[in-house]
Amino acid sequence: MLKELMFYLKDKRQRLKWTQHDLSLESSISQTVISRIENGHDTGSVREFFALLETLDIDREEFIMQLDLISPRKQLDDARKHKDFTKMKEVLEGIPSYIREKNSYLNTYCIYHEALLSYRADDLVRAIHLLQEAKSMLEIYNPIDVILAEIHLMIGIIELQLGREAFQHFKKANHVIKNVLVTRQNFKHIIRVYGNLAAIYCRKGWFHLVKRELDNATALQKQFESTYLKTDIEYSRLLLYMNTKDPLLHDQFTYMKCLLKDYPNEKIKQRLSNIRIRID
Repeated sequence: MLKELMFYLKDKRQRLKWTQHDLSLESSISQTVISRIENGHDTGSVREFFALLETLDIDREEFIMQLDLISPRKQLDDARKHKDFTKMKEVLEGIPSYIREKNSYLNTYCIYHEALLSYRADDLVRAIHLLQEAKSMLEIYNPIDVILAEIHLMIGIIELQLGREAFQHFKKANHVIKNVLVTRQNFKHIIRVYGNLAAIYCRKGWFHLVKRELDNATALQKQFESTYLKTDIEYSRLLLYMNTKDPLLHDQFTYMKCLLKDYPNEKIKQRLSNIRIRID
């Protein structure tokens, strides 16, 4: 991320047909510092960095937008969303250690994704160790965070696989996520956590908790007029009705078939084809 960002600054300088010496004279920043910044060895001080932006006539909003596009956190989010573990590994390897040392939140983010890679490699012991480390760090300086809810969720999943008590971790995930300030930027992330909790509770037979999480997810979908994970959420509701023999079961089954016409989902369509609903 840092190298790409510094290339952006260097490219801007070269398009102005300035040498590093020219930029140094215009900005009153030493050529040595400029060289280190452009080569990705350092970011300079905040004053120096923004002085360069101003000297190169780079609008701050333009810069922030560019920064967001190449942000390692965003790249890790995208890799996690698409389950692209190769990309996840590449992003992690591309973040210099000194940047992680300077940015505690980014470091925590990296540890969390390293845990996901360990889980992917079936190294459950290392995965849970890394998750516990990330959890401890977040609980100190950001106790209400969507990622912290995901971490509690993952710890619970691994504890289940290891045959250990896991409910406390799911309970903590719910406590964190329901206290997160919901925005248009994070509501999909929150819906995903609620959906995952519902799926886990359904497998464990904790059906009263399944309904709670599904209702939470549906409320957010309605609030933001979104269809994000709609088929997944409604399929989980169908499973809930099947397991509790809810009188709305047949209606939900019919609704699911209609829903799949508007929002195709081959995996759920296949599962639905294996379900037989008896009408009494």
